[in-house]
Amino acid sequence: HVRSRRQRQMCIRDRYLSGGMRRRVGLCQALLRNPKILVLDEPTVGLDPEQRKTMRKIIYEYGQEHCVLISTHLTEDIESISDRVLLLEKGQLIEDTTVSEMLDRAKGHIFSCEKSSSFKEIKKEYVISEKIYKGKPLVRFFSKEKPLYANCIEETPNLEDAYLYLRGSDSCLLYTSPSPRDS
Repeated sequence: HVRSRRQRQMCIRDRYLSGGMRRRVGLCQALLRNPKILVLDEPTVGLDPEQRKTMRKIIYEYGQEHCVLISTHLTEDIESISDRVLLLEKGQLIEDTTVSEMLDRAKGHIFSCEKSSSFKEIKKEYVISEKIYKGKPLVRFFSKEKPLYANCIEETPNLEDAYLYLRGSDSCLLYTSPSPRDS
């Protein structure tokens, strides 16, 4: 069985490299050709935090001189790499905006409150799609109007908040975590 040099290299690469290393090698191979348009699908999935930071820096720097299209569900990638966001739904462009515009539109609609007896009331009034607990339980959700609960605090939206808010549900639990003010 005769293999080409390229086939042998691919076999070695796939056998001995971790998933993160394969992603980095793949990006390097793409950049060697210096394409005018670079298309990346989930470029940082499976990478540890340090590798993600490095990969984002490389993509950002390349994007300063070239067109880079990134398909991802990781909003933190978009926040750290890009300023322009194209939202697609079923292959159709539904929005062409910027990160800052998305964040501005979500301002005043992101709230958190301590999970307490009022949580049952909040749960009745707001659609809760996900619950994640990290440390002190806080409920983080969005609403078109300020909730009437005394312990609710307006929060500064991140891109994930803005994306979920702008996608049209009346309300949704985004995540729960300790408030930065409590750290």
